Amino acid sequence: SAMLRCRELVEQADAYLADELTKWQRIQFRLHLAVCRHCRRYVRQLKTTQKVSQQQVLMMQTTDQQVEDIWTKLQQQDK
Repeated sequence: SAMLRCRELVEQADAYLADELTKWQRIQFRLHLAVCRHCRRYVRQLKTTQKVSQQQVLMMQTTDQQVEDIWTKLQQQDK
């Protein structure tokens, strides 16, 4: 079919943001976004959610690394 339905767009949204769609799928996706403000809002919110979760992962990694560094320093002091 020429036009994506909202449900199809939602199913493809993760792949779209990860740049995993074919050129033709991307064109269909963008055409739908151009005419459907509900899906535009959905994709915008999905982007935001992904950014936030990426930042949380980065923060957790940093914290783990800091704990690791402190632990190493303490062990060196014991020797």
